[in-house]
Amino acid sequence: MVMRWLAFGLVSVAMMGRCASSPPPAPPQPPAPGREAPLIKALSDQSIFGPDFAAVIRVLPAFSAAGENRVMLFTDRVVGTKRYATLEEGQRAAKSILDRGERNMSPTLPLPPPRGRITTITAIRSLDDRAIHVVAVLDGARFLAPALRLDVIEQRLGPPEKHEQLVIDDGTDRHPLVLELYSYDAGAIVFATREGTLDPRAIDRVFLDAQRITAAVF
Repeated sequence: MVMRWLAFGLVSVAMMGRCASSPPPAPPQPPAPGREAPLIKALSDQSIFGPDFAAVIRVLPAFSAAGENRVMLFTDRVVGTKRYATLEEGQRAAKSILDRGERNMSPTLPLPPPRGRITTITAIRSLDDRAIHVVAVLDGARFLAPALRLDVIEQRLGPPEKHEQLVIDDGTDRHPLVLELYSYDAGAIVFATREGTLDPRAIDRVFLDAQRITAAVF
């Protein structure tokens, strides 16, 4: 299945660095309550998520409350997938998330304490989709396990429930970015590899369902 998406490559308005833009289509409806145990197990797996992942979990409720249904997780940042009409609107959402702050982890999700709190949250503009997004950064953080590959995911979680191809196209003659999406727990966690890299099985980013995960771990 090939889906078209606006191009990836975010340029921060208030910081340097590249992030990602718009979300893939909305995830399926949540499964029955009995399905949440595997989700807890996956989120607690330190072979997949890095030593600072607890900082992401603690800020997810604030993203969810701000209307961010899904976020993208990179090594040191969390990028909201909601697009805002103006920079001012995006900055208001960023301030709302920052003001809500972290929430203590539930005992059902044992993780090591992160090296710090996410306190840098701002709005960014994409040069590709011309939209504003919210990004939260923890300098020097490791939200994903080092050199994470699809092989590790499949070894720890088994085969994905769904495999889709996502084409991120900016509508120009530029070669589009192609992501391979591997979904687990009815789309609560989606691992993405990037076409054209030296290691095609290296994980490029992880999509997290903020609402599902918040409901499952708090």
